[in-house]
Amino acid sequence: MRVLLAALALFAIAADEPFQPRPITDAEKAMIRQAVKKKLIDPGSAQFRWNTRVSHSVVYCGFVNSKNRMGGYVGFTAYEVMVDRQTNSIALVDLQEDDGDLYVITKMCGERGYNLDPSDPTTVDD
Repeated sequence: MRVLLAALALFAIAADEPFQPRPITDAEKAMIRQAVKKKLIDPGSAQFRWNTRVSHSVVYCGFVNSKNRMGGYVGFTAYEVMVDRQTNSIALVDLQEDDGDLYVITKMCGERGYNLDPSDPTTVDD
């Protein structure tokens, strides 16, 4: 819950400058992969589903699927990653752990122009 409160605070601080949606770059994907994998039980099993268009300059949203402690895949869950553009480093990684997290992540990402519907054709598997 503290992570969600931190996410709300950081999202409120994040500049909402005008931003033209564009394709996500390989460098951005690599930075996001590295940050999200640090939060997973089995980082080597991570499968990502990307939004094909980046809708914000600081916030990145998408889905990740990975194995749990029992060795089974848990299904695609939402994530949000915030980048500190002054240092070009990760400022926040939030992974969906329950329905409350999904609501907050979907709301925050939606306000930044992302569609977190896993069946949306603008998301692609990696």
